[in-house]
Amino acid sequence: MTVPPTSRHEGLSDGRLLYRPEDAATILSVTRTRVYDLIRSGQLPSVKLGRSRRIPGAALHDFVDSLTAEGAK
Repeated sequence: MTVPPTSRHEGLSDGRLLYRPEDAATILSVTRTRVYDLIRSGQLPSVKLGRSRRIPGAALHDFVDSLTAEGAK
């Protein structure tokens, strides 16, 4: 399922609501292992669907926003 792009989802051009850790790693320009580390530490929220882990698109935006907010301090 896709949603039309909004200002909240501008950076995620495909408009998906949930991303695989591999996709999130590509979007964030980090390794898949780093994404799992961020999930484990609670810095990157995720949801579990059966045995799969997915990251909401909004969580990716929030994570990047938190990084830029920390950098502005």
